Amino acid sequence: MDYVNRLIIATGGKESKQFVYVTDTKIPESLRYHTTEGIPLEITEKINLDLKNTTKAYPDFMGATEHVPIVSEKFKQLLESLPDSKYFQFFECALPNGKADQNYYYLNILENIECLDREKSECRFDEDNPKIVWRIFKLVMKMDKVTDRNLFRMQEYKSSIFISPFLENKLKEENITGYKIGDSENLIDD
Repeated sequence: MDYVNRLIIATGGKESKQFVYVTDTKIPESLRYHTTEGIPLEITEKINLDLKNTTKAYPDFMGATEHVPIVSEKFKQLLESLPDSKYFQFFECALPNGKADQNYYYLNILENIECLDREKSECRFDEDNPKIVWRIFKLVMKMDKVTDRNLFRMQEYKSSIFISPFLENKLKEENITGYKIGDSENLIDD
């Protein structure tokens, strides 16, 4: 599978005139900095969301703070139908106004993949810790490490979510809304 130049990005946000978007998630403080680590989380209560544009359409994919993807019931069911569904953990969200016609979930993507080809990629690394990537100018992945994953984070660059061409096509077929496929060049970890 070719993942280069395939990032899934929420189309909502302050500039969105079409969709509701998330301004904050009320993830427990103790877990707030683990949301991109690729580790299983234990969340027992619904995650409260702060939303804007609530008179607009509710998309199937919403980005949020801390690089937390929020997905609709429809998107969740699609991910659960994939052969690599064991890499997804879902936590129900509570919407402040209850206007949505379906449930929403925080998607935790498990087992980040260490797949950055350091020799072929062009990156800027942290001076104090060369394992941390600050910016990617040109991305080359070790595809033998990725195997059959449809949605994943890189261990070296956790803030971005990569998507397979297969899943990208499934999203189109199922009319999933609220995302775009972005370019993996010139990534900056924020």
